[in-house]
Amino acid sequence: MKKTKIMIIDDHKLLSSGLAMLLNAQADYTVTATPDTPEEALQLLGQECVELVLLDISLPEKSGLELLPEILALCPQTRVIMMTMHEDQHYLKSAIAAGARGFVLKKGVDMDLLYAIKAVMKGEVYIQPSMLSGFITDETGAATDDKNL
Repeated sequence: MKKTKIMIIDDHKLLSSGLAMLLNAQADYTVTATPDTPEEALQLLGQECVELVLLDISLPEKSGLELLPEILALCPQTRVIMMTMHEDQHYLKSAIAAGARGFVLKKGVDMDLLYAIKAVMKGEVYIQPSMLSGFITDETGAATDDKNL
């Protein structure tokens, strides 16, 4: 069985190491790299594209939102899931508009991340459930009541 190759781009080494352990323990995934900088990530992707990138929004040299289009330009088939600690609709909308296929809050990064990866690798878009109500709006811009969905 072919495993999905994943790159984790996050400046918190403890988080990226923990995620790599979690994902490598799954039968379907292998983490191929956890680069320290956006430049290193782009260099590695220039050598070999992966199927999935887990990308932190807040990086020291360049934001994940700035890095996202560069990743997709290098590797158009790569799917990107944004990870963040910020429960901010602006980040969510910007990430999806820039081509991210998923958006996960770091506070729910264990099980939610596994659900997100499964959905995104099937061609779906995954948005952290707690972020959905503010993301889905009607024509007037008012938040849509979940009961009407």
